[in-house]
Amino acid sequence: MPKSNKEKSSPSSDKIYDVIIIGAGIGGLTAAAILAKSRMDVCVVEMAAHPGGYLAGFERKGFYFETAIHWLNQCGPDGLVRRVFDLLAPGSPKTQENTRIRRFKSDSYDYLLTNNPEEMRDDMISHFSHEEKAIRKFFKASKATAAAFTKMANFGRSFETMSLAEKMQSFFAASRAALPLIRYLPFSAKMGMNLLFRSSGLRNLYSTEEGLLSCLVPVGWAYNNDYQLPPQGGSRAFPEWMAGLLKKWEVPVFYNSRVKKIILENGRASGVSCIQGGKELDIRARYVIAACDVESLYTKMLPEGTAKKKTIRKQQNAETYDSCVTVSLGLNCPASELGIKEEQILMRRNDITRKEQNSGVPDKTEISVIANSSRDPSVAPEGKGILMLYAPCSIEYGDFWKTEVDSSGNFIRGAAYKSFKKEYADILIQRVEEKLIPGLRSHIEVLDIATPMTYLRYTGNRNGAIMGFRPSFRNIRNKVAHYSTPVENLFIGSQWAELGGGIPNAVRAGMNSALLIIKNEHPETFKILADVMDGKIPPEQLSSPHFVY
Repeated sequence: MPKSNKEKSSPSSDKIYDVIIIGAGIGGLTAAAILAKSRMDVCVVEMAAHPGGYLAGFERKGFYFETAIHWLNQCGPDGLVRRVFDLLAPGSPKTQENTRIRRFKSDSYDYLLTNNPEEMRDDMISHFSHEEKAIRKFFKASKATAAAFTKMANFGRSFETMSLAEKMQSFFAASRAALPLIRYLPFSAKMGMNLLFRSSGLRNLYSTEEGLLSCLVPVGWAYNNDYQLPPQGGSRAFPEWMAGLLKKWEVPVFYNSRVKKIILENGRASGVSCIQGGKELDIRARYVIAACDVESLYTKMLPEGTAKKKTIRKQQNAETYDSCVTVSLGLNCPASELGIKEEQILMRRNDITRKEQNSGVPDKTEISVIANSSRDPSVAPEGKGILMLYAPCSIEYGDFWKTEVDSSGNFIRGAAYKSFKKEYADILIQRVEEKLIPGLRSHIEVLDIATPMTYLRYTGNRNGAIMGFRPSFRNIRNKVAHYSTPVENLFIGSQWAELGGGIPNAVRAGMNSALLIIKNEHPETFKILADVMDGKIPPEQLSSPHFVY
């Protein structure tokens, strides 16, 4: 791989890279690392001052707070994320299995999902003995989804990276493996739970989920022992490790650099124009990977008319996950002393409708309570703890959170915004204090509130979304998730390239966007990487002069 000056904070005007990656989130870092390992000359352009995106987290007075991680999947020994990390280099941050996973709590029920899901099944049967047959059917269906995920473990590569024969073989194999998942896609959570159960107490257990599949899959993950806790120090350990690899391999990452447009020559991507320190700089390359918000790519970074209006409308009308409100609390005592262990606690009201549960209204919406310091004491000062309160909410709530809009269309967060978000957080804290942790306020040393406006500001994702496109029938039919763009040599490498969300999809997107370029440039290298991702070669057996070590 050609040498680059890793100490430079600004790009050289006469340098031409093989690939420029927009965004140093986990997807962009994955793409950069795979390309650099394959001896390609790469650089990364990141608008923030540090790597990580949603995994970056932040510190306040010695407390390290996560920004959006509730749990991890596919980061264990047999997971896709671990396979990619092991492919890159030894020594990636290790995760431990999450054994106490979710606690479902309302006024009428309190169930704990562990890595032995049948403990929860038997607990439910003891309370609803007349529904035993239905309860067993629900857990049997969940176990079937677990088996599907196991069979699909080697289907990480995108069809876009495959030959016609590989596509056909993979399609039929994946379809057979995914059948237990596909059969539940047509059912909403309300319809499915109402068909399955007669008791309102069971029907309301998943009162905030939209699809039946999203009720079954989390239990299936538990059957697969596929819940992991963040590594020591928090999930930021992943991007910091990957950024360390890039530094070792002399891959420049230009921080505080916001991409304004994609440079096109003869209809082909040939670089980016970015703003750094108030100056506009051009960086040239033969390929560009946009590991950023896909709507911003099409509507702001590319000239008008580059993408068809129909394509943009599909993106804008696609079903996406909401954003959220995060209330980060630094406590004057360990969270365990307040009775909060490692599990995610889902606090719900069972006296309101499903629609109200998902409304974002603070006295009605579901609240997730997570004690990061019970999972990893190192994230808090000695003798203290961390509690995180999450509530799903849209950016439109409260008339766009009482912000104002300037002449450029930017949201201005003034006094009304600050007061409104404080009122919202106070209601969440009050609910947790009344139903879960009496006297919580007396233990709060540090309080930080993030709204969808916060997530929009720091990530650039549309509406501050914390995940990408929902895996819905409509999104599948409209093919909203994709890697190739209308511009030659421009690929998408963020979570928007896949349906769903979370670290596994972001890593998969980064990996596949890199493979599309390597397939064009270095077919022999591509074949080796494809065999690793298809499970034909263990990552630890990767040994070739094609790669950097």
